[in-house]
Amino acid sequence: MKYYRMAGIFTGLALFLPGVSGAAPATASAVTDDFSDVTKFRFNSNGGKCETVVPDGGNDITSALRITVSRNAKNVWGTAIRSATGIPLAWDAGHVFEVRFLARCLKPLPGRDYASLTVMVELPTPPNDKLFSGGVRIWGKQWRRYRVVTWKPAGKRSRVFAPGELNFVFHLGYGIQTLEIGGIELIDHGVTDYRKIRDREPGNSADYRGREASASWRQQAEERIETLRKGDFQLRLLDEEGNVLGGVPVQLNLERHAFLFGSCVPARTIRENPRFAREFVRLFNCGTPEYEMKWCWRHSWSWNEELQFLEKFFADHRIVFRGHCTVWLSWERTPHWLRRLEKQPTALREVVRDHIAYQLFTVRGKMPELDLVNEVLYHNAVLKIAGGESELAEWFRLAHRVAPEMRLYLNDTGILTAADAPDNPTAAAYRRVIDGLKKAGAPLGGIGFQCHASMAKFAAPENVLRELDRFAVYGVPLKITEYDFRTTDEALAADYLRDMLYVAFSHPAMTGFLMWGFWDGNHWCGSAPIFDKDWNLKPSGRVFEDLVHRKWRTALEGKTSEKGCFTGRGFYGTYRLRAETAAGRSLIYEFTLEPEKREYVLRPQNGAGRGGRK
Repeated sequence: MKYYRMAGIFTGLALFLPGVSGAAPATASAVTDDFSDVTKFRFNSNGGKCETVVPDGGNDITSALRITVSRNAKNVWGTAIRSATGIPLAWDAGHVFEVRFLARCLKPLPGRDYASLTVMVELPTPPNDKLFSGGVRIWGKQWRRYRVVTWKPAGKRSRVFAPGELNFVFHLGYGIQTLEIGGIELIDHGVTDYRKIRDREPGNSADYRGREASASWRQQAEERIETLRKGDFQLRLLDEEGNVLGGVPVQLNLERHAFLFGSCVPARTIRENPRFAREFVRLFNCGTPEYEMKWCWRHSWSWNEELQFLEKFFADHRIVFRGHCTVWLSWERTPHWLRRLEKQPTALREVVRDHIAYQLFTVRGKMPELDLVNEVLYHNAVLKIAGGESELAEWFRLAHRVAPEMRLYLNDTGILTAADAPDNPTAAAYRRVIDGLKKAGAPLGGIGFQCHASMAKFAAPENVLRELDRFAVYGVPLKITEYDFRTTDEALAADYLRDMLYVAFSHPAMTGFLMWGFWDGNHWCGSAPIFDKDWNLKPSGRVFEDLVHRKWRTALEGKTSEKGCFTGRGFYGTYRLRAETAAGRSLIYEFTLEPEKREYVLRPQNGAGRGGRK
């Protein structure tokens, strides 16, 4: 393990560690710093200042930087501090690297409880290629240690950087704020398990408004759930011959929520891992392919064996099949051969339209909805060449012509995780795209929100609700399509999952909440919400089970009246009912409780078929 001590790490001229310049990297076990000469710092800002201060508060650093951002920047890099590193760095394949620093928040961002920054190591000249970066939220006036961990993938070319060849950069242009930074370390852990380093010690301290158990917003959500997600019902039970079953004991249980609670799943893992398959069926009523429908994963897309397997598996277990996704349009997320058409917009447009038409023709009748376009705000290079927003509208019209019964979603990321920002430019950009689709008459069927949260990117529940209100005006269903939280703070992860479930389930426009994986053994960033790699239930997993499978469940017992009626109130969804006749026979019934229906006449499944609505 190598410790690169950042003595004067922010100097524009590079403050070298004593005896280190031009030599092998030094190792040390203590944090060092030297911020005695502020004139050596490279500080750029459209408003604010950077100064050296002597920190207080019982820490082991002797000086720090105080950065005051006094005006809103046009972008996060509009206010930044940077330095050329005075040390050599071997960026070796397979190595895990970590940046540690101390920080505290003196003045939080407007309307928030924290200051924000992004820390990165990058080349000093355009295009300023980055070795790594990570966002961090700085909480409270007490000094706390923060860390960003990354790794150089094995098989990638190693590179040795000389002193002064790399920049340490902190972007601070998130808004008006004041914070202090000191005691920076860059650590090379060598070839090791990235996750072990990341999880070895607690992550960055963080909190959010409305987390407390008695939060008023959650009490209000409880009230909305009672009104929005539940309804009264009256059942009239008949036997196989149509006779009224009066005065018989009944047991009634909700089997499947009308609201969708789901996860992405890879077909191969379901095939090869029985535990994964069992837990998925036990926990969720909705599934979506993790990668099998993505164009980029194949030279040409088809309804292949994996998708056929998922279709049957979902049908066998009465799980809603949600599609993801038809087009994801950066060059990296389309077949490699497509780039040959980069300078042929007409031909490119035809190829994309053909793909949309073929996929929608193939999947129609197999799923009720799908993400037609994914991440248009971030991965749109192909769209720009093909025709921009007018072409986007045509894609929706084309898909609707091919599969008119299917609900077509637009899906994007960064909207809800940035909801703390009063202006939220990402949400504003998303609305502009939707406004364009509406103006063009595109048959937009739903709006999807990815919610890949992290220590630097998550928002207070009340602000997320406010953001959802702004999208509800479009009059189409809303859905959290991808959820996870990259953090080592299990208590925080559990509380935030609890509150995001409350947000989704209590909002009238929301129709579902899907995780992007639920097991660390098969998760894109190793921070699945429910199970760790060894199938131990995480605190967030206990939260999910307690809410979705206990608190938000309906289980009733009683007797029918003389006229065979049984009344109650329950969550909307599919129910299974058992009645015990006087002759000792068990009759099984099923019905679906819906908002617009209250009275049901039921016949047993082993007789005249499933229960019908009146």
